[in-house]
Amino acid sequence: MRLLIFTLILATLNTPAFSKPDKQEIKVLTLNTWMIPVLRKMAKARAEAIGRELGNYDISLMQEAFTRGVRKTMATLARRSDLTNRYQKRSAFRINSGMFSFTRYEIVKTDFLRYFNCGGFQCLSAKGVLYIQVRLPNGQLLDLFNTHTQAYQKDKRVRFRQLKRAIKFVNKKNDGTVPAIFAGDFNVIGETAEYEELVQMLPEFRDVWKVSRPNDPGFTWNPAINNWAEYDHKEDQLLQRLDYIFIRDGKNTKISVKDASLAFNLEKIWYGVYVDPRHIFVSDHFGVETTLVLETL
Repeated sequence: MRLLIFTLILATLNTPAFSKPDKQEIKVLTLNTWMIPVLRKMAKARAEAIGRELGNYDISLMQEAFTRGVRKTMATLARRSDLTNRYQKRSAFRINSGMFSFTRYEIVKTDFLRYFNCGGFQCLSAKGVLYIQVRLPNGQLLDLFNTHTQAYQKDKRVRFRQLKRAIKFVNKKNDGTVPAIFAGDFNVIGETAEYEELVQMLPEFRDVWKVSRPNDPGFTWNPAINNWAEYDHKEDQLLQRLDYIFIRDGKNTKISVKDASLAFNLEKIWYGVYVDPRHIFVSDHFGVETTLVLETL
């Protein structure tokens, strides 16, 4: 009996300690929801359509979720998939930022940076950067930054100042030790001089769309398909890639892009008060989704 006990103890000592998985796969979404306080259409129906899909993602970073009703609708549906959320409440004399972030992971900390530079009616919103740090199941920390900047090409200077401040905030919160995701509606048109300038401002970040689909224009503002979007002939380009997911490796963690695609770029069925279903787009923007693999080095 003593020999058996001694053998079991010895076997336990020689058994390697349980090691946490060194790879973690996560699915991420960014989407401008077009839930503005005025001039929006079918907001409740669209909020329901979005909310039903949020369980497909581990992290969802959304913009223009300005009103309480649509946030409540999306949050109620998201809770069915064990998702928690954060948003920035309104500040004095301004409506809230519109940023609304969901995750199925433990939220460790959060913060918010408000843009002071703005132009026109967009100054009514307290736009900025919503920061969340989460802990993945394997213990890995991940920093998430959700932003929405000034729209329209004519306001490039305002947007540049916003992005300069945003990137300073990102680098302050994330020094490269922990991997990071910086996503949202940047309102920078892809493959333009302004886009190249943005990429230069983010030297350690990678655009997941360019990694996965370098020859695909990836238009997220597409009036040719999306009936909610409208052509703006003051813009140099009428079809635009405005929504991005940028990633940065951590000191001991590499992020690789498994795939990337447009999200919510097909009409969803909505019954509402109708006997026969209607098909609607959930926003005037298409979203961007990606599957990322985080690997411990």
